[in-house]
Amino acid sequence: MEKKKLTRFVILILVVLNLSLILFIFSGSKNHLHPPHIGPQHHIESILNLDESQKKEFAYIIKKHQKNIRLMEKERFSLKNKLYKLLTIESKNTQQKDSLIDLLSRTNKKVEEIHFNHFLELKGICKKEQLSKFNELSLEFPQYFASPMRKK
Repeated sequence: MEKKKLTRFVILILVVLNLSLILFIFSGSKNHLHPPHIGPQHHIESILNLDESQKKEFAYIIKKHQKNIRLMEKERFSLKNKLYKLLTIESKNTQQKDSLIDLLSRTNKKVEEIHFNHFLELKGICKKEQLSKFNELSLEFPQYFASPMRKK
């Protein structure tokens, strides 16, 4: 009698596991039916209704922008490392700290100028009839490069 109960229990567990696995597989496949996340580039291209030559020019502008931002990010990271290394030093060197913070501020300013000029270049490839859409879209631009806020 004990053997029958154990066998039934094992079979029940196996059935539950198989059903769980089947549900997992089918629920995961639904993700393939939804379109992938549309990034800012595709959003901008569709809102402005860019033609093929404009899309190629925009792709070039994006690559140039990304390269410039990566350089600034490296510089910013290096400056932050130098700044926070000051915490390990016993003596208080406020002049060096202030100098590094000033350099970080200048780097942040350069980053914002790069972002602004990026969109200025995009505006430059727009046709006259696309400019009103560009102006509407420009209100979204600050969100594109904002760092994500932590949810509480």
